[in-house]
Amino acid sequence: MQPTPSAAAVLICPAPAMALPGESWNREPFLDYLTRPVAQSWLHHYLDPPQYANPLASPIHGDLRHLPPILMQAGGNEGLLDEIEGLADTMRQAKVELTYHVTNEMPHVWHLFIGLIPEADAAIQEIADFIQKKTAQKRA
Repeated sequence: MQPTPSAAAVLICPAPAMALPGESWNREPFLDYLTRPVAQSWLHHYLDPPQYANPLASPIHGDLRHLPPILMQAGGNEGLLDEIEGLADTMRQAKVELTYHVTNEMPHVWHLFIGLIPEADAAIQEIADFIQKKTAQKRA
């Protein structure tokens, strides 16, 4: 029996390449609270470096052709931005239906500041609207 395809997926500031290869980590001035050393210190709790290229850990290396429609959001100041941009390119090449937005001057997962900054409120509203639209289409 085939699994039922998902109506959609939302990716909030994903980490699609565990090797953290992007140059956005080196931007001056660096304005994100999530630094490469902090991310690397967390990674060693989950994976050994030889596993970083495994598509199950780093989806940027996977076959993305059968993904549902995706909304992906990234902060313009986050260290992961280059990796996220690479994932967006990989999704486009795989013909994934992608809605991708970068919110300028925002750090990694600025959504946590809902109710405090308008950019967080707008991002959460975009997620709600996307899910509502895609699930309504799925039911129709």
